[in-house]
Amino acid sequence: MSFIQKSNQVLFFIGGLFVIGFFTVEVFNRLFPTDYGMAQVRVVTADDAAATQQQPSYSTAYLGQIKDVYVFEQTVDMLISEASSQVRSERLIIGNGLSISSNTVNLLFVRQNGEKHQLFDIPTMISQIATARFEQETSPVSKNVYAVVRADSNQDQILNYIDRQEILVSEYDGSQLRSIMKDTAGFRIIGNNKVLIQSGTAAKPVWFLYDISTSQLTPLDSTFR
Repeated sequence: MSFIQKSNQVLFFIGGLFVIGFFTVEVFNRLFPTDYGMAQVRVVTADDAAATQQQPSYSTAYLGQIKDVYVFEQTVDMLISEASSQVRSERLIIGNGLSISSNTVNLLFVRQNGEKHQLFDIPTMISQIATARFEQETSPVSKNVYAVVRADSNQDQILNYIDRQEILVSEYDGSQLRSIMKDTAGFRIIGNNKVLIQSGTAAKPVWFLYDISTSQLTPLDSTFR
């Protein structure tokens, strides 16, 4: 067999492996789809929005049910910087319980009797969420926990988890929303009603433990000798 024939066989074999690998990945992605997009919303300055006649486009989608409340999310394709800077004190997959979209800016909690509660008065970027669950004897959290982004702190024209975040807590139906801590890097649920909050900087992180059941925020000394 000549060198050229051997080379052609090797190339044909490699090409066959590539085709098989490609279709294997495609089949896997269809059988096990993932949608773990980073939570973010594009920010446009008021001048740019006026010059290009851009306006935020909002959409509503059903998220799921918490006890007797049906939860809907409001998403947006962009926010005008003036509007985002005026926000008052507030999948990925990021969180526990219900999973929000990557551009969620509000939540609506609705009961069958017509009662409803809107979480925020104006659009507020929600970067992370953990919702209460009651379908089991023990739940990681008995209230809803949110991390929200109120301003483009790193000036990259995108609101996302890289910006400084505020941690808030509400009842399962969105009522009694209150701020727990500002200027954070997010939170983690580490036990029943235990929320670990990271503040400080990447080089010098500072940790706090928030107990949902007692509403107590405690700093954790993580310095090494």
